Parts: sequence; C-alpha cells; structure tokens
Amino acid sequence: MHPVASHNTSELTITVGENRGTSSVFYPGSKICGEVIRIAPIQDRHTTLTIRFFGRARVRLRDWKSPRICGRKTLFNLLGENEREILLHSDAIDIGNGGPMALSWAYAFDIPDTSQVVAELRSIRQKDMFVRHASGNLLPPSFSRRIHGPLAGSAAIVEYWLEAVMASSDGREVRATRPIRVGFFPTRIPKHHLEQDCPIHGIDGTVASYRLLVGAEDARLTVGQSLRMALVPLVVPRFEFILYVKVPLVAQAGNINFVPFTLVPYGDSIRSAVKLGRGKRKYRYTYSYSDFYVDELEVAIEEATEMLAEGIDGVYTDTDVQKHVICHYKHSWRTPTYTYLGFAESGKALRVGELLKIRIPAMRGLHPDFATYNIRVRHQFCWDLVLSCVGKKVRVKGKTDIQMLGPPIPASVKTPEGTVRTLSAPEEEKAKARFHEAEARRPSHSDSDEIEWASVAAQPESVRADGGKLPTM
Repeated sequence: MHPVASHNTSELTITVGENRGTSSVFYPGSKICGEVIRIAPIQDRHTTLTIRFFGRARVRLRDWKSPRICGRKTLFNLLGENEREILLHSDAIDIGNGGPMALSWAYAFDIPDTSQVVAELRSIRQKDMFVRHASGNLLPPSFSRRIHGPLAGSAAIVEYWLEAVMASSDGREVRATRPIRVGFFPTRIPKHHLEQDCPIHGIDGTVASYRLLVGAEDARLTVGQSLRMALVPLVVPRFEFILYVKVPLVAQAGNINFVPFTLVPYGDSIRSAVKLGRGKRKYRYTYSYSDFYVDELEVAIEEATEMLAEGIDGVYTDTDVQKHVICHYKHSWRTPTYTYLGFAESGKALRVGELLKIRIPAMRGLHPDFATYNIRVRHQFCWDLVLSCVGKKVRVKGKTDIQMLGPPIPASVKTPEGTVRTLSAPEEEKAKARFHEAEARRPSHSDSDEIEWASVAAQPESVRADGGKLPTM
C-alpha cells in the first residue's frame, strides 16, 4: 500500500506555487495556489477544466499465512482492509479567460480546516474521518506508518492529493495528479497548561548502611559491618525516603520551554538503629541521610499507533508502539562525574527538594496526538532512573498517559523585501531575550491570559486560520 504518486501526462501538468518560501507542507486553513499547464492549445471550445482536492485514509492489516511449504517462503495473509476517500474541494476553472491560445490556468483555494466536505466517494465503514482535538475540528495530517514485527506488512496511511481533469465534448478526459502534504497545525501552549498541577507518582524505600553515620559517607566498611548490612539490616542505620515523580499532562515536542517532569527526593523519616550489647544496653547511632546520585537515567515517550480494519471474519485491530528516547545516561567507571539532575554543574548530587526539568526536542517520527478514520495515535511518558544513595541502588520506573500537541509556531521574521524566513537558533535565543525584556517592562496582567513565548515576529498568513487568528486551547 503506497501513497499517491505524482502523475502528470504529456498533455497536462499541475504546479504548486506557495506564498511562504520553499516549504512543501500546508496546514488546515492555509491557501494553496498554482497553475494547470497544457502543452498544446485547446481545440474544442466546450472543453471543461476542474481542479479537485482529495483526502484518503487507508488501513491494511496482514498476518503470517502458514509455515514454509515445499520450500516456498512464508506469505502474508490479508486480515482486513478499509479505505475511505473524500472529495474536500472541487472548483471549475473558466478556461475562456485565458484566451483561445492559453496554455496555463491559475487556481487558488483554502485547504478546509473543518469536517465540512463536498462529497464522499467511497467508504467501507461509516465512520467520520475527522475528530475534534485541542485546536478545533481540523483536518487530520498526512500520516504513514508501516508495521514491522508479528503483523509485518500492515500499514496505515492518511494522504492528500490534487487532481486536474480536462474533459472535452467528445467524452475524452486528461488527468494529472500531485500529492500534497498536510502538516500538524502549529500550536501555542497557554502558560497555565505548563504550570498546572501534575499527577504525582510516589515510590518509597529504605537505605540501610553504616555510611549514613556522620563523617562516614566515604568510609571503607569492615567485614562485620558488611555482614550485618547483608544479614541483619534492622540493626543498621537506616534512612526511609519517598521519591515523588511529577509528570505533565500536556507536552509539545520542539518547544523551548522545559517540561515540568519533576523528581523530588523527600526524607519521610529518619530513625535511629538500635543495637543490643552486653547487659542489653541500647546504643543509638547518630547519622544523617545522604544525597542521591544518578547511575542511570532514561526518559522517553512511547507512541502507540492503533489501527482497526474489517475483514471477512470480523474486525481486526493492531497496535504498533515506537519508543522515542528524550535523554539517556549511564554512569561508568570511565566517567568519574555523575549526571546532576538540576542542570547545574556536573559532579553534584541531587539534594532533597531539587528538581529535574527536561526539554522535549523535535524528533523525527514523533507525532502529536490525533485520531482519524480507524487510526489513532496516543502517547505515554516513561521514566527509568537508577539512583544511588551511599552505594545502595534505588530504581524509579514508571509510565503515564500524556497529551502531545502539534509543533510550536516557528519563530520567523519579515525581511526588508517583504518575505518571511525562519530564525536560526542564535537569532531565536536573542529574540527570546528581547521578548522577556519587553515583557518585564509591560504592566502586569493575569496569568490565565499569558501565552508562553513561541514567536516574537510576524507569522506567515498561510499558517494561520481565521484570517491570522492563532488557535488557543
């Protein structure tokens, strides 16, 4: 199952002229324009020219057919397949305006940004292709996922294309097609979404070691102390702790802001160990809890693509999970310093109450949440940390659901020539600094209306909906 390919005949060709540089990605609500070109003049006065914009969602699920028979390779067995094709826009072009010798005709229309469609051409399952999400009832983006594994050969595709049809009075038609890529709608995250209360995941534990004694943090243990720590941990100094992990509900890949993923070690209680000696005298140890160091660290986002297709024997489903690692670290004896979770200088410990904040980069293959005809993409935030406290290992591992939004609106500037270009990384940092300086001089306003910095310059009108109004959640 392959996406629609460009098909231009020797008589007819479609070109796409964009008003925002060389970008090939269009967004719901943006304008698409270009020309339909013919190599020879039209001889029939009754010839008509129509430009159409189509959308299609396709799901195909396959499985292994049987073991090898007579030396033949194992074949795929088609379990189920669904396809829905929708005509999103149709416009008849007046070819008389170009004159009898015209060889090109211009077209222009706005890509639909709602679920209103012209006509449905083919559908196996009567399910709506469009769903509501954070930015409104928008067109689903172009999407392609081919599954590898037990259901190798399965695939899911959301695709769009332009088609020009030139029909003469004798019934002859000439067609030309061109694929169009529709992107995820750029989004700004309101500040209150970044500062909202996050779900708390807690894990408690106990560290028992003689290194908890004051002044013995780096001391070498005796054989007797090592045996007591292994066999009778109740008589060893102990530190009982709780590690709180706070995970955001909403995240955005490529945003310059930190994601409030927080790891907070918190001393729940400090108890003195009791040792019975001669005459059953009690000895209490005086000690303090130690800091947590990082031995291993991995934070990732798991992206699950769920697909559903109808077959002869019923409805089949499959889920493909891909793991996108945000940051990874593993301590080795070759590296004498530890990773510091507070983003300060290396070699320090994670002290009680200090926070871990990360930034999710724009990664290839990572899509925001969306759902469309028999296809749904959802995400989970995963963390796996191995911390050490006075030589004792503590593992913190878990995952939770998270909503991934579309990419942030790119920072851009308008040049003296009137064109719009994207800022480079150094220019973006300078623009950010100027923005915060300007914000500091402005009168105070409510936090609910404050929007996190995403762009300080004019944005191209082609990426805006409703006449340049930016969507908010």
